[in-house]
Amino acid sequence: MSNPSSTNSYTVKWGIISTGLIAESFVKDIQLNPAERGTTDIAHKITAVASRSLDKAQSFIEQHIVDKDTVTPYGTYQDLFDDPNVQCVYIGTPHPQHYENVKDALNAGKNVLCEKPFTISAKQATELFALAKQKELFVMEAVWTRFQPIVEPAQKVVFGGEIGEIKRIDSRFDKDFGDLPHEHRLLNPSLAGGALFDLGPYSFLWPTLFLFQHPKNGRTPPTDISPSIIFDPRTGVDGITSYIMKYEKLGAQATVSCSISTPTAPNSIVVTGTLGTLTLHGISCYPNSFTIHLFATDHSPEKSTTRNYPITSGRGMHWQADAVGRCLRDGKLEEEKMKWEETEMQQKVFDEVRIGGGWNWSLTE
Repeated sequence: MSNPSSTNSYTVKWGIISTGLIAESFVKDIQLNPAERGTTDIAHKITAVASRSLDKAQSFIEQHIVDKDTVTPYGTYQDLFDDPNVQCVYIGTPHPQHYENVKDALNAGKNVLCEKPFTISAKQATELFALAKQKELFVMEAVWTRFQPIVEPAQKVVFGGEIGEIKRIDSRFDKDFGDLPHEHRLLNPSLAGGALFDLGPYSFLWPTLFLFQHPKNGRTPPTDISPSIIFDPRTGVDGITSYIMKYEKLGAQATVSCSISTPTAPNSIVVTGTLGTLTLHGISCYPNSFTIHLFATDHSPEKSTTRNYPITSGRGMHWQADAVGRCLRDGKLEEEKMKWEETEMQQKVFDEVRIGGGWNWSLTE
């Protein structure tokens, strides 16, 4: 379906660099009719696609873009960055390329939405945000889960005290990818393969949403990071990574883990309070419901209530694109739901996890 725009909507002109699976999902979602998700103020138009070869860019356009005749293919990323008809660049390249890709796009005067992880170190992230501020350009890490309809209602339960004072959160994202070839990006050290960079941003997300953003926490970063890493024997990337974090102001703890060799659990995020629990159901990057379970007391029996928030239009990546559009329309450099501060905090934690867990940093830097 095409993406019609009304006379009152603001249209974002997108350039897409990379032609992999995540880019396919993104372009599919932003081409859906915005009205199907209740969006009337923002529309999206893809104006250019770039790959390492012109043929791949052209093939991507033919296979995945509806209004293909209005899209320009490029065989280099720089050619796309230089295209005056591109307003915002979506970056879905391999992890270690993000830093250079974002830097080149900003230096060409383009706004940027870059896939997670934004960079492979906190130092790189800090440098890119400083550059964006200097050039007065929008940039955001693409953690699409933050913009899904389930997030705000779940936060309201936790922040409002419905399950009492928060004491801990268990947040996991596990997936068994099976017998991958050693050159696959998930097993390739030179592509920053492994669990932490690929799945880790999602398992880190939920402690951020429920504990870091908790009003009583005052946006205080976690401390006392205690990691444990099991390295995959095939190529040495991190296969299972876990760590504990403390949120001192809340008196709360987060246990976070991710794995590329463990089957996905149905209830991977559990928030525990003094009065009960909140459990999110479904895969960590797009849960579709949550259950509030209140413990029994002297005055009332235990009680469970489930609330559903299904994603009925696409995969759910369009909400973050809509948020980008509103920021561009309103002249904002960062989005309130995905602030630069939180991306930098994540990368600092990941730095500590890698160093403390014995990761050979020379593999990815």
